Amino acid sequence: MSRALLVEGLADRYYARVLAFARQLTDQATAEDVTQEVFARLMCVEALEDRTISVSYLLKAAHNLVRGLHRKEVRATRSRDLLVERMREAQARVARSSEAPQDIALKRCLDALPDHERDAVRLTVCAELSLKDASTALGVRVTTLTNWKYRGLRKIGEHVHRNESESVNAA
Repeated sequence: MSRALLVEGLADRYYARVLAFARQLTDQATAEDVTQEVFARLMCVEALEDRTISVSYLLKAAHNLVRGLHRKEVRATRSRDLLVERMREAQARVARSSEAPQDIALKRCLDALPDHERDAVRLTVCAELSLKDASTALGVRVTTLTNWKYRGLRKIGEHVHRNESESVNAA
């Protein structure tokens, strides 16, 4: 008997039971996804044809999948909370900084940047967030954030150099 037919037979026999069990652990949509995943993963079990798959095996697989999803959600919530806390601390540090003339000049340079480059520079340089945390906050890949930061810092450097040249020429 082929693997696909074996899994199809198990699904015909136990799908409703696994779904009912998963439904006790989570919401309907997630329970359906978990149940489908249980049977999809059976396709990857080594020597499936030589094994006897019981309903308890399938229920345990569903239970483990639901637990894994729950752990993933908890980790994501913790990470999000930590990131929000770090961003608030960074914003507070920036707000506490003095408004010396060089700070005002830097603020003008930052304001002249496109939004994405300004955000990248503020989060990574001013707020001192890691590239990973800043990329998560902006919803982009780390490489994208690095490019935005590089371009923003280059433009700020060009602006500073241009201003220094103008002040030397004026003197």
